[in-house]
Amino acid sequence: MGIETKAARLLAHGVSEALYLEDPDQNGIELYRDKPWEQWPRKPDG
Repeated sequence: MGIETKAARLLAHGVSEALYLEDPDQNGIELYRDKPWEQWPRKPDG
């Protein structure tokens, strides 16, 4: 039994990352994760 899908897009949102997929019926699926706090973007003043 195999499942086929296509990767729609991979995006970095600053403090998180998301992978967007479509299943064979074209339903959208999002896999999301927060980046570790140490990797969050910061301005020089804080």
